[in-house]
Amino acid sequence: MREDSGLSTVLDDGYSRHLLIDVLHGSDLVASNVFAESWDLDGNTDRDPLTTGRVRIVHSSINGESWVPTPQSGILSPFRATLILTEVIEVGSFSRRVQLGMFDVIDVPYAEDITATYGHRWQTEVETSDDLFEDVFTETFPGESVVVGGGWVGNAHEIVVASIVDLEIVSLDSRPLGASFRSPRTSLTSAWSEWRKVGLLPVIQTGADAVIPRTVWPAADGSRLDDIQACATALGGIPVVDSFGQWVLADDNTPTVEIRLGETGTIVDMSSALTTDGFANVIVGNYETEAGVPLRAEWVAPGYLAPSVMGREIVRFHTSSTVRTQGQADAAVAAQGAIATSQDIDVEIECIYNPLLELGDHVTVPGENVSGVVRRLRVSDEATMQVTVRMRRAL
Repeated sequence: MREDSGLSTVLDDGYSRHLLIDVLHGSDLVASNVFAESWDLDGNTDRDPLTTGRVRIVHSSINGESWVPTPQSGILSPFRATLILTEVIEVGSFSRRVQLGMFDVIDVPYAEDITATYGHRWQTEVETSDDLFEDVFTETFPGESVVVGGGWVGNAHEIVVASIVDLEIVSLDSRPLGASFRSPRTSLTSAWSEWRKVGLLPVIQTGADAVIPRTVWPAADGSRLDDIQACATALGGIPVVDSFGQWVLADDNTPTVEIRLGETGTIVDMSSALTTDGFANVIVGNYETEAGVPLRAEWVAPGYLAPSVMGREIVRFHTSSTVRTQGQADAAVAAQGAIATSQDIDVEIECIYNPLLELGDHVTVPGENVSGVVRRLRVSDEATMQVTVRMRRAL
């Protein structure tokens, strides 16, 4: 969850908001407080890169400059520009800035300059062409007609008055995704150390370290990001890039955000779905003792999930080299049965926009038995946002 700074006290009231953009080329700030005409972001922990988005910028030209980018130059060139998106929330005299994230520009699907034609308004007379180039072109207003030795030079011309630029952007985890290992790499045994070594972005360490097996990562597409995800899995969470372009671990210690239904709540709509994918109501375990004698165990779901009640039998088989006794076999199939009769449920929530919410946050809905992790987050300049909360629930 992003830092509150008193925002939670005003988010239920009528407030105004707008998005401002700072533009970086490397570490150099080349433009600041650029107004976003429209924007949207779609974050999804099941996808790489985590967040994609679109921004439209309408730049009013001051000196006739164009913001239509080229590969070699331009404030918004996809080969150079990184954007810092900051939302400004205002209620009366209350004002707060919330940084939504850092994003690389990867595509410019549309860009156009708006021009105006200037005709001559009056004459400026000079004696020589040298005077013309030294003085007139720096002193004369756009569209003025210039007379040199009794002859006309200069005429009506166009000048850029605005640039409209649409940008497609991605979160900074796209950098390690693209920067695959050039040659095979053997990992360290410390999960945090390995993550810091290969992450390319700052890593915020939280919690204890974990030992990971030495793994030789190949020189292949996506190998660096695969290494990072393996580190996060060993640490008990998923890797997420926060609003400041830093790797963080989203785990059970991630802050909890409460979203409410009812007259005083912010939820507009909520729904969920059920599926039989991954479900089984019979587990058959086939194991061996240390002496190689076969062991067999079965687990059958009780109650309304029992084959006799459902009218369907769905069997899953299990084996493990660590199961060596009948007691271990019975416990193993029971554990597999508990997994097979529970499932991840995605709860879709539409609620009033809340800029404090981030991917990986824990969300609860009091009174609705909803508590899980934000796996998808869709926000824009619209009044509401879409949140997908994934929770594990016994059937």
